[in-house]
Amino acid sequence: MRTVSEGYAPVKRGKDSWLLRVSVSEDGKPSKRVSKTVHCRTKTEAKRLLDEWRVELMTARTRMDRSNKTLEEFLREHITYLHDVKHLSANTIRGYRDIVETRWAPRLGTTLLKDLKPYMIEDQLAWMRQSGGLNGKPLSGNTCQKALSFLKTALKRARRLEYIDSNPCELVDVPSKEKKEVRVIDENEVSRMKIALLGCPDYRFAAATNLALDTGMRRGELCALRWRDVDLDGGVIRVRRGARDGHLLRRDPGGEAAQEQPLEQGRHHPRGDGRIPAPSQADAALSPDVQRHRAGRGHPRVLQ
Repeated sequence: MRTVSEGYAPVKRGKDSWLLRVSVSEDGKPSKRVSKTVHCRTKTEAKRLLDEWRVELMTARTRMDRSNKTLEEFLREHITYLHDVKHLSANTIRGYRDIVETRWAPRLGTTLLKDLKPYMIEDQLAWMRQSGGLNGKPLSGNTCQKALSFLKTALKRARRLEYIDSNPCELVDVPSKEKKEVRVIDENEVSRMKIALLGCPDYRFAAATNLALDTGMRRGELCALRWRDVDLDGGVIRVRRGARDGHLLRRDPGGEAAQEQPLEQGRHHPRGDGRIPAPSQADAALSPDVQRHRAGRGHPRVLQ
């Protein structure tokens, strides 16, 4: 079991440079002092960085002797760090585990972290493009880019924790990304769909479809929407969670930030402060179908 001391007071080493020190003990053995230099302006910032470093050391669950750490072991520990410390959503963690298990672990998982070289990563990417998919099918450049991006970020942290001296991903060429034409419905098609929804007997379906057309919300976000997320007076919908395979995927405060969608046509991204003022015509975006559903309030999937 690893124990980490509270740390010593940061020592100023130069302009915007501070030395951080902590004592680390493994399995009851005598503690060892480790240190690192960080760059920040104030002692308060240095203390915050010291606390973050202590958390990383405690959650890494590794021995001070790092010479035998394999790539798969570190990537799995990195995912634990992302879950326990960064509080990423369950859906994101699930995707990262899939990348480790299907992209990197089968062929490079037993490679020692310190022995990982750029040519090994490029060879693995080439294999992915040729036969890395299900039943030996080739993977797209987009999928290979995501796998490389995850590995590069993980190894960036490995370098910060002094597992490795350099990040081999920085010397690897990024796989080319296929350009796909995106089919977007135009205003005339939106109008035709809205007319077709008038008088639809399934008002829950009509309400969800109108909201999708007016806000650009995804299907999972619509299925997870609750009345407490809808501000009728302000004309704002707060996207706090999604749904996938019948399960709610809550967007925790420490993970993905909740988004706010004004009740007008088109998907919008939040401003820096996370709020978007709704247009004056926002009330009109709440169709009669939504108002009818609000009166019922009984369905468990949409706007409960």
